[in-house]
Formats: sequence, C-alpha cells, structure tokens
Amino acid sequence: ESKGKAALPDRPKIDEAQLEGMTEEDADMMRTMGFAGFDSTKGKQVDNNNIYVAKLQQKRRYRQYMNRRGGFNRPLDFIA
Repeated sequence: ESKGKAALPDRPKIDEAQLEGMTEEDADMMRTMGFAGFDSTKGKQVDNNNIYVAKLQQKRRYRQYMNRRGGFNRPLDFIA
C-alpha cells in the first residue's frame, strides 16, 4: 500500500435508504465525498471545545540610553 492510502480515514457506508427524499445533487455529493449526513453543532455539547487562550498585549518598556542622569558610561537601569 502507498503512504497516502494508509493516512485516509475510513469512509462511512452510505446505503440507499439514507438517500431517499434527497435531491439528486445531494445524493451524488454524499456518494462522492463520503458524508453520511449533514448536521450542525449549534446548541450541542462538543468535546474539547473549551480549549482557548487569550493573547494579552504587554506594554512595552523602554530604556533610555542617552542623556541619562549620572552619564552614559554606566550599567543600564534594571527593568522589572
């Protein structure tokens, strides 16, 4: 077997009972793409949906290199 075929997941089996009452376009799309049905997750509990991160912008801290009190030939002030 080639590597590409091993990585593909198994497609769900679609029988003709599922295709009843659908338009021919929808039935063809389900056959070619392997969808067993169309559904929405609105209002439903979804596993691992509570994983989130907030990216907070930190305020930049600047150091003054020139024109410092005490002259420029000394260590820079500590920034915490």
